[in-house]
Amino acid sequence: MVSKRGLTKGPPPPSDTLALRLTLKPKYPSKQHARSVAARLPPTATGALIYLPGTPSLTNEDSDQPQPFRQRRYFHYLSGVVDLPDCAVTYDTARDELVLYIPPLDPKEVLWTGMPKSRGECLAEYDVDDVRHSTQLAGDVKAWRAREVKVFEEIVESVNTADGTRQQRQNVRVIPPTLYCLSPTQAPPSIAALVGPGCAHQGIDLGVLVDAGKLKPAIDDCRVYKDSYEIGLLRQAIQVSKSAHEAVISALRQPLQQQDPDRVARIGSVSQPTTEADLEATFLSACVSLGAKIQAYEPIVCSGRNCATLHYTANNAPLANKQLLLIDAGAEWKCYASDITRTYPLSGSWTPEAKAIYDIVERMQREAIAQTLDGVSWRKTHFLAARIATEGLRNLGILRGGTVDEIFKAGTWRAFFPHGLGHMIGLETHDVEGTRDDDSGYDPHMEGHLPAAGGEMPFPGQKRGRGGKEEFHAMVNRVLKAGMVVTVEPGVYFCEWIVKPYLTDLVHGKYINSDVLDKYWDVGGVRIEDVVWITKTGNEVLSKDIPRGW
Repeated sequence: MVSKRGLTKGPPPPSDTLALRLTLKPKYPSKQHARSVAARLPPTATGALIYLPGTPSLTNEDSDQPQPFRQRRYFHYLSGVVDLPDCAVTYDTARDELVLYIPPLDPKEVLWTGMPKSRGECLAEYDVDDVRHSTQLAGDVKAWRAREVKVFEEIVESVNTADGTRQQRQNVRVIPPTLYCLSPTQAPPSIAALVGPGCAHQGIDLGVLVDAGKLKPAIDDCRVYKDSYEIGLLRQAIQVSKSAHEAVISALRQPLQQQDPDRVARIGSVSQPTTEADLEATFLSACVSLGAKIQAYEPIVCSGRNCATLHYTANNAPLANKQLLLIDAGAEWKCYASDITRTYPLSGSWTPEAKAIYDIVERMQREAIAQTLDGVSWRKTHFLAARIATEGLRNLGILRGGTVDEIFKAGTWRAFFPHGLGHMIGLETHDVEGTRDDDSGYDPHMEGHLPAAGGEMPFPGQKRGRGGKEEFHAMVNRVLKAGMVVTVEPGVYFCEWIVKPYLTDLVHGKYINSDVLDKYWDVGGVRIEDVVWITKTGNEVLSKDIPRGW
């Protein structure tokens, strides 16, 4: 991942070499995001304050060198700030006031990093109501607390049972305002010091109710649905990635002297690649030259049998005598991810085995995308892709000894399609899913054949329930709805470490023909991945223009 500290203003963006003429509003809509999040929080008797800190400046362990900077996504969602460290944002729900806090000018730092953005520049750039220095934060929180705390005086009559007289007494009831944060450790410093680590959800701090349990779900439920500005950022990330994928194809397709002169003028010339590393460098060079210095995730550039490893990132093997290249790589643009996978024949021509597997995966994706629609269970679509894989592998003779339905219900396809069909994408490559709904649109008896929370399948005989991590899934556990953006990424792989246990399994071994399978080990694997935006009338494949072949 390429990144930098981000305090300086930096050079202007590159010229419009990609014709990225997107119609975006002047500012990232953080104020509307704040309002949407607040609407998902429970009503309170007093005012509430949302507080989110950005990423702090950090150095590497035992070093004076800064760690690569990556903005906290929850903070970004309510601020729009991409590259400034040591910031914070608050949203006062009663006043509908969004305030960004930035570090004050440190004269000692100017020599090294240049002049930081001023308050006025930040106010012009970001969709906030005010920009203040971080030194003002503690005082502002105290002022908010004094303004919003509710004090009630109650007169209560009581009876003195000894002599029968009636007396009055005065009770004072205090209702503290609520401060929402992601965790007790991320509360404002003056409050965080008084909230112990055991207060997982809420704690009392001198008249402030610190609630660290409700903000994250509220933001997650908002992040699931992308507004038009976010779609524009996704398009831009994908457009940069398109050029980078095309650069890889160009490098594979022709030697240096035959490369397209227009492309050479835009992204520079590339020598004939001999290793996976050469192609990774080609991809990264194209992205950086177009202003995308950060990758959404570590590129996966694999050839031959390496294609069977889902997250192969060594990217250093020679290309000679390999059938396929699988490249899973995507640029990041202003914190928004792209995620695209293509599989190509390295020689320009398919072997019969590789083409047969590619055709299966292409059909899996085509029919899955057709079902990536508002109101459709994603689990049901995952099983649709798995059935197509089962049918295709049975037609090739790799699977045998039963009907398509029998082999499918046994789950033997998991040996070759061992991951989820896709995931949410947005501020994270594997973005948040939001609150799960009642997904009953599939056969519950197939539950054990679904990927686990991390996206991986169990080995033969292993079962899993509905537990596991609650965030960042590689398998969407939702009924799809308009406004969501997902990846659709089926694959078929020949990973010995995964497949061979199935060969000796009592249930699955009888369905796999080892003699036919032996012809496919060198294929490695095929995956095709695109980014799909679900609309009210269907869907749009945002990455459809990225080439699928030579």
